[in-house]
Amino acid sequence: MNRTFTRIGVVFCCALMIPALCFSQAVKGFDVRAARWGMTKQEVVKSESGNKPVRDAEGNLIFSGIEVAKCHVLVEYKFAAEKLSEVLYLVKA
Repeated sequence: MNRTFTRIGVVFCCALMIPALCFSQAVKGFDVRAARWGMTKQEVVKSESGNKPVRDAEGNLIFSGIEVAKCHVLVEYKFAAEKLSEVLYLVKA
């Protein structure tokens, strides 16, 4: 039961912190992390400061080893017409 509360706490913390992080990046001129909507895959890889994608498929890039609000997350960048169109944070509990 204690483990369940821990997971709920982590999810709740990340649910509050990720929007705040996104807003702070927007203030700096970025839309998500250090990326902007409409970037190419090469530009997104460059924006990840040396992190290499663990997956580079036709329509997406996935990065691991990312920490957001003390949560370990996978970040998935999705592309439409070769331009950044979506970003997903996958939280590991």
